[in-house]
Amino acid sequence: RDNANPSGQRGFEKVDIAKEAILRAAEALAPTDQLGVVTFDQNAHWAVRTAPIDFGALENGLGFPADGNTNIFAGLQAAYEDLIDNPASLRHIILITDGWSQSGAYDELLDDLQAAGITLSTIGTGGGSAQMLRELAEESGGRYYDAADATTIPDIFVRETIRTAGEQVVKETFQPI
Repeated sequence: RDNANPSGQRGFEKVDIAKEAILRAAEALAPTDQLGVVTFDQNAHWAVRTAPIDFGALENGLGFPADGNTNIFAGLQAAYEDLIDNPASLRHIILITDGWSQSGAYDELLDDLQAAGITLSTIGTGGGSAQMLRELAEESGGRYYDAADATTIPDIFVRETIRTAGEQVVKETFQPI
């Protein structure tokens, strides 16, 4: 987006690239699909509550800043608590992070995600615990992506969105009426 770096300086913050990824993914979804955005520092914060896609609300909600410390567990827990009662047939979380985080009860959360049929894919932006992110994705039925080059994040995010949404396509022989 042209306004992703209003300073005019060369280069982008990873958080701006993540915002671009979210907007591009929203454009790839159907209007009836739902999207929510949880940010996290020491705590989880809802930037955009899960609802059918509303580009105005999405643009307004993506004004969050990047802020030092991260607690991945708090963000994932907030997303899980929101999705657990959501009646959607497909519930998927895409986590973008550098992997540095405070600890959390990940084993219990992974069990809860699996029991609820919620999958998780992770995008590691370099520097953090790639192994932890890989394990979170694999154990929840999702995929892990290494984005050491942050400029690849929007493409990865959109590809993962389309790939996951495509899993809902039923492929079987049928007779048109």
